[in-house]
Amino acid sequence: MKLTVKAGAHTRKHTLIRIPVPAETNAVLSEMQPLRLRYEGGKTTCVQLMPQEDGSAILVFVLDFLAKGETAVLTLEQGQPHDPIFSVQDDAEAGKVAICMYAQEYTAYRYRIGFAKPHIGPIVNKYNENITRYDFDAKEHPHHRSIWFSHGSVKVENAETGFTSDAVDTWNEDPHHGYIQNKRIRNLVSGDVCCAFTAENTWTDEHGNPLCDDVTTVTMSSPEDGIHVLDVELTLLADYGRVTLGATKEAGPIAVRMDETLRADRTGTLTNAWGAVGENEIWMKHSEWNDYSGITAGGHTAGIAVFDTPSNAKYPTDWHSRNYGLFAPNRYYLGEAEIIEAGEKLSFRYRIVIHEGDAEAAEIREKFIDYAAAPQVVLEL
Repeated sequence: MKLTVKAGAHTRKHTLIRIPVPAETNAVLSEMQPLRLRYEGGKTTCVQLMPQEDGSAILVFVLDFLAKGETAVLTLEQGQPHDPIFSVQDDAEAGKVAICMYAQEYTAYRYRIGFAKPHIGPIVNKYNENITRYDFDAKEHPHHRSIWFSHGSVKVENAETGFTSDAVDTWNEDPHHGYIQNKRIRNLVSGDVCCAFTAENTWTDEHGNPLCDDVTTVTMSSPEDGIHVLDVELTLLADYGRVTLGATKEAGPIAVRMDETLRADRTGTLTNAWGAVGENEIWMKHSEWNDYSGITAGGHTAGIAVFDTPSNAKYPTDWHSRNYGLFAPNRYYLGEAEIIEAGEKLSFRYRIVIHEGDAEAAEIREKFIDYAAAPQVVLEL
């Protein structure tokens, strides 16, 4: 089997490639695992087959380099068994999914630790210095925990039971706030290119009345030294009636809080896809991405970028981005409330790039192009 990759109008460096594989082809490739890819010159690289619930799969690998306009032909072949580079481990007692590289925990999805909603954290650099804020004693916006998912105004109208909730706040944790409670963790995947898991959660009001469910899938990879990528898909399910997501600035649904040392009013720089800098130029402005970088407590430059996805509604999104360290894609505050009819669903997709250096050094613009305008790939049997 061969893969033909066309770079198109852009030079590709350390580009994550994801190729849908139909069920019939997946059945053939599954018999060949573990897999590897061989370039025409003889060099080999890791490739991973990620099974999907419908019997299909996603073939994932990192394209090291391909100059614009050029084409590469890679051969799929059987590799040698070995321990996976990336792995996930669900520890129900600790209430976390550990996300690991080379069997060492890098970060974790924390879902049962006495807090109102799950979060991912801490996020650190290779020197073990915090990039996101991970201070549970913080007095200012204490609900800002590293990376999290929520919305500040969620209302359900259940036609069958007659129950109608207030507009419930699952973002803040003031009196009468809502909760996001985990039901189960499933689909744990480990491999040489990435690892992944899926969390199923229920959003409730303060009394435990359900508002909606969510299915959150997180995939981590590290396509080059100093870069970690979290691909997040969040699907809200209107399982308990008609859901209204209100027009509020306390929304993402994904949000990141940077470590205090990296705030834009300290050592940090907040920038976006068209070169705006700082809260005054970026807050509630359209942009395909935001990047937040600064100098860690140990004196190293590091940052995080969040990419909106072209398939998301109202792309490119507005941003709830602040000089004090918060940034979140927000398509609600300047727009209208969003309705999910009973029995329907609404999905969001984002990419989080954790990097060394600032946005320019990490080539965030180029990484977004690779994400939003990926190389053309053809799988030939």
